[in-house]
Amino acid sequence: MAQAHDLVLRSRQQSYQPFDLRKMVDHERSAFEGWTHDALILPIEAFPHWLNKFTRDAVLLQQHWKTWHRGDFLAQTQTVLDQIASQGPVGSGDVGTQEKRGGGGWWDWHLSKAALEYLWRTGHIAVTRRDGFSKVYDLIQNVIPATYFQYRPSAADSTDWACHLALRTLDFATPK
Repeated sequence: MAQAHDLVLRSRQQSYQPFDLRKMVDHERSAFEGWTHDALILPIEAFPHWLNKFTRDAVLLQQHWKTWHRGDFLAQTQTVLDQIASQGPVGSGDVGTQEKRGGGGWWDWHLSKAALEYLWRTGHIAVTRRDGFSKVYDLIQNVIPATYFQYRPSAADSTDWACHLALRTLDFATPK
């Protein structure tokens, strides 16, 4: 089993080793892990543009996840944040230990796991490292260098940045 970014890099560069990318995220902090439709790794310089995505995703996730996760996962967010603040980095198995666990597979999350993922996808916490395939999260200020919080681009600037990045890296685009 491999993450999508590892598969793409390996297909393009045969000597690629996943540790090389994890070193940039987990130790050097020259890259960070984010989410669109799949986990992804971006250069740390992209982080300020991700701040707008965090804000936008907070609204969307609250609307969709309340039904999907069959409960008020938002009520668990402060408990999860407090646990990370007092105990340090956590994985999904470390939160909500008294909660009933789902038996429905990969996406059948207990409320604290949903809160953890929500906090990550909305910029309150960040992936500090991976233990195998499992994410380990910490408070965002402990993972992302402070320099990258100093500039908050407008939504229009972030859209422009994303379009230019796509054109440079993909060499094609559509008007939409």
